Amino acid sequence: MNAETPRLAPVFVDFNKDIERGKLHGKLPVYSVKNKENQLFSLYYILDIGSRHDKKMAMAVSYLKYLGTKTMSAEEVNKSFYKLACDFGVSSGEKQSYVYLSGIQSNFEQALALFEKLLAEAEPNNEQLTTMVERILKSRQDSKLNKRSILWGPLRNYAVYGKDNPSNDILTETQLKALTGKELTTFIHNLTAYPHKVYYYGPLSNPELVTTLTKYHKPRTMLTAPAEKKYVKQQSTKPVIYFVDYDMVQAEIIWHYNSNVMNVKEAPMVTLFNEYFGGGMSSIVFQTIRESKALAYSTYSVYSAASEKGETNAVLAYVGTQADKINEAIKGMNELLQELPQSENTFNNAKESVKNNIETQRTLKTSILFAMDNAEKMGIDYDIRKDTYKAIDGITLKDLNGFHKQKMSDKPYAMAVLGSKSKIDLKELEKYGEVKILTLEEIFGY
Repeated sequence: MNAETPRLAPVFVDFNKDIERGKLHGKLPVYSVKNKENQLFSLYYILDIGSRHDKKMAMAVSYLKYLGTKTMSAEEVNKSFYKLACDFGVSSGEKQSYVYLSGIQSNFEQALALFEKLLAEAEPNNEQLTTMVERILKSRQDSKLNKRSILWGPLRNYAVYGKDNPSNDILTETQLKALTGKELTTFIHNLTAYPHKVYYYGPLSNPELVTTLTKYHKPRTMLTAPAEKKYVKQQSTKPVIYFVDYDMVQAEIIWHYNSNVMNVKEAPMVTLFNEYFGGGMSSIVFQTIRESKALAYSTYSVYSAASEKGETNAVLAYVGTQADKINEAIKGMNELLQELPQSENTFNNAKESVKNNIETQRTLKTSILFAMDNAEKMGIDYDIRKDTYKAIDGITLKDLNGFHKQKMSDKPYAMAVLGSKSKIDLKELEKYGEVKILTLEEIFGY
């Protein structure tokens, strides 16, 4: 019990040493991390294309899981992968999509051959497409019944971007029902004809991997990636409140302010500030709003740094409270956003917490590859945690206070409020900004 535990040393990823690099057909980048623990592999074909580039292509990626080929049904395809102790999957986001294959290395070539065959020869299945569309439409209706989906999806995006935003810029019901299996399978057949990169974690060296991929991942005439649709973030000149009436006992409130363009040099300050101000149960926000004043069942606030170079950072705050406490909760959070409470003890604990987190974190396996991907999007080629760990001891509480004044004080926040107008006095809300009442149809777009 009296023995002292030695402090762990941080381990940062070295993208040059930890990742092997190669080229497939002289043009496609292949990145790999050696699996020295066992004989399992994971292979990803990653496209920096998502729903912001082409909504139908994003649909096609999801459609792949339900398809077979001319000679194999979808069930037979899945059984074949199962017999090989392998599996495949898909992921489609706003800016990136990928298909992946995983399993035991001894069956890698057989699984890869089947995987490539599926991508190249996937056959339309109109019955599955109808089912998929029905599932999407059902999910959309269910989202209108879920207060969390309403608040953190379309309502928050309305506060961030305004009327034209990623939540409501979607394929309409008519467009969904007009989709054809042939149209989507054409997208699937062309997936590897768009610029993409290969990630691999497994026992093979990079040259061995490239040799194997050359046999099955055939060269294509490359297509031009569709342009990304850019949504313009609002920059309010005065406080505004977007209110949606929803039959509920509680009230949910989000504060949002679009700040400056991302600057990686701010990373150490942002990390420490969030730990001190509003990132956890020991933070200033949680201790003040929930513990001291009992104004919320849940609350936090962070300075949210953008994940890509050129994108905008944001101030984000949240309070979930009882409807009859909404005025006190808003006042309490506004006070914290206006002036930063000073606590040397909390500050020192926040510093120690940040250092401990970095010292105990380990980036392993495929996470190394995606960490590199994230770093590249930020415009750097190293593990950003290294900067934070090096700078953390030099940051003072005075520095944090200056950061708060610069980023949070005297800002025209956009607020998203979800609650019942029968329980919330809208006239009272007008004290905090112009109130704009929105309907579910307006924010969801359907």
